[in-house]
Parts: sequence; C-alpha cells; structure tokens
Amino acid sequence: MRIALVSTEVAGFHGGGIGTYVVEAGKALTAAGHEVWLVTGAPDRSRQAELRRHPAFTRVLFAEDAKTPREDVRFAFGRRALWFSQLAFDALRESGAAFDYVELADYGAAGFQAVLEQRLFGSLGDAVVAVVLHSPTFEVAKFNETLHAMGPSEREVAVLEHEAIRRAPVVWSPSTRLKEMVGTRLGLPSDFAEVIRYPMHLPAELPEPPEAGRRLEDLRFLYFGRLEPRKGVRQLVDAFRQMPELRLECVGRDGNTAPGATSELAFLERRAGPNVTFTPPLPRDAMLAKLRNADVVVLPSTWENWPNTCIESMAEARVVIGGRDGGMGEMIEPGTSGFLVDGCDSADIVRVVRDELGGALDRLDVIGAAAARRIRELADPARYVAAIEGVVARHRGRGRAPAISRGRQRVSIVVPYYREGLATVGAAVDSALAQEHPDLEILVVNDGSPRPDAAQILDAVAAKDARVRVLHKENGGLATARNMAVEQVDGDFVLCLDADNLLRRDYTSIGVDVFSRVPEASAIAPRFRVFDGASGSTVAIVQPLPFDRALSIFRNSLGDAGAMFRREVFHEHGLRYDSVVDVYSDWALWLDLARLGLHTERVPRVLYDYQVRAGSMMDEQAWSRHLDLLGLLIERHLPPGDGSDEREVLTTLAHGWGVGALLSALGGRPEFWERPELTARRVDRASRAFGGFTDADTAFGRLLGPLFTRLTRWHGRYKDWRRGDRPV
Repeated sequence: MRIALVSTEVAGFHGGGIGTYVVEAGKALTAAGHEVWLVTGAPDRSRQAELRRHPAFTRVLFAEDAKTPREDVRFAFGRRALWFSQLAFDALRESGAAFDYVELADYGAAGFQAVLEQRLFGSLGDAVVAVVLHSPTFEVAKFNETLHAMGPSEREVAVLEHEAIRRAPVVWSPSTRLKEMVGTRLGLPSDFAEVIRYPMHLPAELPEPPEAGRRLEDLRFLYFGRLEPRKGVRQLVDAFRQMPELRLECVGRDGNTAPGATSELAFLERRAGPNVTFTPPLPRDAMLAKLRNADVVVLPSTWENWPNTCIESMAEARVVIGGRDGGMGEMIEPGTSGFLVDGCDSADIVRVVRDELGGALDRLDVIGAAAARRIRELADPARYVAAIEGVVARHRGRGRAPAISRGRQRVSIVVPYYREGLATVGAAVDSALAQEHPDLEILVVNDGSPRPDAAQILDAVAAKDARVRVLHKENGGLATARNMAVEQVDGDFVLCLDADNLLRRDYTSIGVDVFSRVPEASAIAPRFRVFDGASGSTVAIVQPLPFDRALSIFRNSLGDAGAMFRREVFHEHGLRYDSVVDVYSDWALWLDLARLGLHTERVPRVLYDYQVRAGSMMDEQAWSRHLDLLGLLIERHLPPGDGSDEREVLTTLAHGWGVGALLSALGGRPEFWERPELTARRVDRASRAFGGFTDADTAFGRLLGPLFTRLTRWHGRYKDWRRGDRPV
C-alpha cells in the first residue's frame, strides 16, 4: 500500500509524543513492505535534507513547498492550524500519487482540510482517510487546569479538531479511555472509533529488572516528562512530602501552567519537600541512562492517552506506578506488571507506594520482567501493521457520500439593494448570472434606496437577464429586505448575496452538489475571501467555524452574507432574519440554526468574495453599536446553556476583549472598552499600513521577512537556552 502520514511533529526534528509515534509507525509500515510518505512542516534549512533521507519514510513532503498562493492561506481564524492543514493537503494533491491510506493527527486540526475535501468531493480518490486521537486541545487544557486561559484562538483550533473528528470516515485511538472521553463530550456513538495501540521497536532481549528484596527507602524513584498538571506532578510532590524517608527525582521541561500562567517548576519547588529534586530536560541518551538506573518510575497522570514515557519505562523492565485514568490503566496489570494510582489524589499515591509497592519488594524483579514482556506484546509493530491493514480493507471506498438525485434544484439568489452604484451591484448580479449551475432566479430587493438614480440602476440590472426580478419595498433595513425575498422565492435553495459581494462561478454547482451528498445539511457555509474594495487586495480568508457557543457571541464565525440554505429553513422551520439586531441579522440566524439543532455543513473552498470598503453598512452601522448589538444577540438568540457553558462564554469574552477593558481601567479611557470600534479601526489601519509596507512583493518586505523569521527563531532558541530545555 501507499500510505501518507500527515503530522506537524517528527521525532528528532520537531514536536513530542506524536512525533515519536509517527517515526515508529513509519518504521513498522516500511518494514512490512508498504510505501510510506510523510507530510510535515519543514525543519531548519540545514536539516531538511536529513529529514528527506529518513529511513522510516519512502518520501518526505514539506507543506511549505505546496504551490498554493500564500494569500489563499492568509486565514482570519484558526490561522496556523488551517495554514498547515491546507498546505499539507495541497502537497498531497500536487504529488499526483494515489494513496491507499492517509492518516492525520487530531492535534492542531491537521486533518480538517483533507477530511472535509474527501467527505464532500472525494478529492483523495479511494484513499481511506483516518484521524488519530492523540492529544485533543480541549482535553489537554482541561487536565492541565488551563481552560480558564483558553482564549478565542485556542478555541478556534479546538472546534476545528472536533469537526475533523466528527466528519472523518475513520477514527482510531491508542487507548479506550480517550475514545470514550472524546466520544462522550462530542456526543458520538460508542463505536465511532477503533482502538489500535502505538507501535514501538524494542529489543527482543529483556533488560535486567530492578533487584528485589531491598527496603522501600533504598529504591530510586524517578519521574520524567513535562512538568504540567495533567501529568499528576503536583500530587506527586505532595505525596513525597508525606514520605520524607524516600527520594524522588523529577526530570522534565517547565511550562507556564501554574495558576496565573506562571512557571510550573517554581510552583512545584515551593510545595515540594527536600527529598524531591528537579532536573532540566536531558538529551535522549542521558535520559535513557538515568531511566535504566532507576528502580521505580512514578507517572501518576490525572489523564494520559498512551504515553511514551510509560512504554519506555516498561520496556526497560522498570517498575511503573501509573495513573489509572487513561492509557496506563490499559498498559499495566495491577500488581503483575506494575501498579496503578488515582493521579488526582496524593493520599492514594502514598497508599500505593507504601502498601502495594512496599508489600511487593521481594517481587520487584518479577514485576519488572512482566512489564517488559507486557509492553513488547502491546507495542508489537507487526500487530500495529495488521491493524492498519485491516482498517484499509474494511473502509476502502467508504469516505465520500454518494450523489443523490433530487429532481428540480433551483437556486434563488437574494440581493438586497440600498445605495450601491451600478458598477457595484451590477458586478454582484453579473457574478450570479455567471454561475455554472443553470437553474437560477435572482431577486434584487430595493430597500427604499435614497439614490435619485436608483430606478435607472435597477432597470439596468433587470435588463441583464430574464432571470433577474426586482422587488420594491419601503426602507426597513437589510433583514426586512432579505425576509421579503425569502417570502417570494421559487427556488429549492436560497443563497444570500450582498450587493457589494461577488460569487465564484462554481458556488451554486458546488452548493447543490454538497446538499445532495449531505442530505442532513440545512445550510452550507463556504470559505470566503475578504478583499479591500479600494485596492482589490486580499485582506484574509475566512473559514466558517463549527458552531461553538462561546465563540458564537464573540464573532460571526460561521460565515457572513454568502451562505446557502435549503428552502425548508425558512418555509418549514419558520426562521427569519431579525431586523431588531439590524446588520447582525445573519449572525442571529446562525444562532437560531444552532438552537434548533439544524446542521450546517462547512465547505473548505473559497466560493465568494466579501468586500470591505469605507462607507459600507458594517462600517457605518455596526462598529459603533457593537456591544449593544451583541447584547441583543445574547438576549434574543443565544441557545440556552448550563453553568459550565456560561463560564466558557465569559472566559472567551474576557480573553477577547480583555485588553480593551484593561486599557480602559488603567488609562481612564472608556472608549477602549465601551467604544471598541475606535480601537479596532486604529489597529486595522496600523496593520494594513504595516502590512503593505512590509509586503513580500516589495523590496523592503523581501528584506524584512527573512530578518523577522530569523529573529523569531533566535528568540525561541534563546528562551530554550534560558530554561535549560533539552529534548526529553
């Protein structure tokens, strides 16, 4: 088979545990005779050739080498995640190769683009596309006790991960516990994922286990891994404070996961007794030497998926005390190949060490040897390869939903008109008339335009084609104009097009096809390009995000004035645009769709162009009343939630608007908070000016770009050096 492993992490080059899995998986599949390609981010230029020659992979593709125009990956939301997801997918497509199996990590939403492309368009042919549950962003934040610090950007990535998991034709997890946890949280069926253990190439010869028969206080206890709450290190140092006769060494990388986003190491040092020492991360050979010198490895994670630290410790015949709520609960047979603790309870760690481990001192050699045998069975590369081959055999050809014929498929395009000139509204109508899908009607609604030449403009628009119909009403705003058209549409689908926006030629044909393939979808929200009306340059690409209650009131993240709906949304479910919230009426409609549980399908392709320009309705009527309109959205349309939902909403809002509130409090300038349009406009003007000044197409930009990149890289290395970071 030809297999593609897509990952931002590769052991020895960048990343952590996922990178170790990717290399071990590549070794196993290559040794079994399969052709294994790796798609990843490019390391430093000096190491790119080394990675391309990696023995675990037949071929290595770098996402940065994709020929995608860089303005097409200038994403407004989910920036880095969507950037890699798009370019990795493009690199696969550009290779021209046909794949049997394409595997993508959940973390960072690496699979978002490939999963949706395969689901909607079969873009990867007969390939079986799988998402692997490694380290979902939400679970990591939850068990690191940092949900309070999870701002909009992190939440964007989390919801993109959720979408990839929900829509992937195949999902697998190395631990049953993570499968159950994610499935329960996302409301997925119990069989949504398979369980396949990570492979690891281990020497067949078993190492020497710890010597039996010694006293408990003579044993060498070791913890290694990241210093963060989900690893149970806080409970671990508390437990050893209660056991002053024992000694523990903790080896690992610090992080800002302590309360207030401060150093976890400093936090641990303050609560640890003198019998606990901390060592910075070590090079791999030095770390393995320290591991072999230990008797007992304590890894009391409050939650863990399938940790490499436990695999390596058991493989070296060490006695492991692991957290039971996660993969270690499936690796370790209590009392036989190790011990299990409640990582959330320091008292339970004390009990297991003193009672269970203390009662088995004469069997430590037997337990260590059993651990070495147990993990070699679970991590057997042949067992992993057989599981992947089975996945491909069972799921081949099941990724893309079949096309369904539904008879007539007329699309009604609704164009509200107020005061745009003929060139602007004419271009919008021309983009509608140029659609590849032929069965159209175009309803232009005159919302009581104040222009003296409005009648001539609309007559010219109507004369363009017999499919154009002009409706007239008194001025009532954008929402009432759309509602008037919705009442009169003849189409099976309704597509909203503002008079200053432009449709791509294939929008309606793709839209009808997506509705046909996804019959449960009530609406589709495609990717769109935001462009500056004055210069025509791309400002950003917006990928509509899956609905998230906290994000839903922070930004109009599902799309804007270019969505396409089934007629039933309006004529059976009775939804309308809310004129009370005025220019945010489309935002309110998305909230109503979520409240009714109506499915919106996200399309990962740019299907229309959204214009921002001085004097637009958004510019004149939205920013200055943003908080008022937001309050109305919450009051009239926000779907109900519980106390936990409210905390998430408040946290997201605090992170999103916190800087403005702080400036207001410190500087006595209420406009920073109460009138955010002033701050937003100033920042927007500054960023556009700086962006144009340093654009890569200018000589100055070509000079500054590489300089900023190098300075950023040097700064990262300097921070690592200051922390004493070394690979674990």
